[in-house]
Amino acid sequence: MEKEIKLNTTFFSTIGLIICLLLLLFSAFSQGFHEFSVNSLGIHPLIITVAFSIASFFVAVLGIFKTKKGKSVIINLSVIVITLLISIIAISIFLFGNFIDNI
Repeated sequence: MEKEIKLNTTFFSTIGLIICLLLLLFSAFSQGFHEFSVNSLGIHPLIITVAFSIASFFVAVLGIFKTKKGKSVIINLSVIVITLLISIIAISIFLFGNFIDNI
């Protein structure tokens, strides 16, 4: 008999949202985090923020379709809205910041 593994998508999407917020704050206000990310990892910290945001977005969308509780649906909808806002903010900072630096 096989056991069905249940993933709490609301929990994981909320944790992903918290990670996205922390990454956005660290990339905006911490020069050390920016230098570590660019020099050691070779990737801009805002790109990492967008990647976590997109992953959290898809987990929240999956959570909406898998859950039957109204409270979980509301939490997942708020995670979707906030992660989309974080993605838009991070992408605009990345693109316009590079554009302004090149002028």
